[in-house]
Amino acid sequence: KDGVVGEVALGFDELAPYVDGRSPYFGCVAGRYANRIQGGRFQLDGQGYTLVTNNGPNALHGGLVGFDKRHWVCQAASDTSVTLALLSE
Repeated sequence: KDGVVGEVALGFDELAPYVDGRSPYFGCVAGRYANRIQGGRFQLDGQGYTLVTNNGPNALHGGLVGFDKRHWVCQAASDTSVTLALLSE
């Protein structure tokens, strides 16, 4: 601002907006994929997969309950890093 460079982190002061659908992916951990998968379908090694669509006909950032909506566990934290864990079932 006013020619001064600074850090900006968008987010909320409480957990609820992150998990109830109000957050536009602020501070999210994208998960298995980020961005859109066109038509909610893809092939990998000859096997076809269909995903839940949540962005018109596309799958966006992990679907309806992507990793951004899950509760991660902090395993370690320091001044410069954080190690998070999530059991994906």
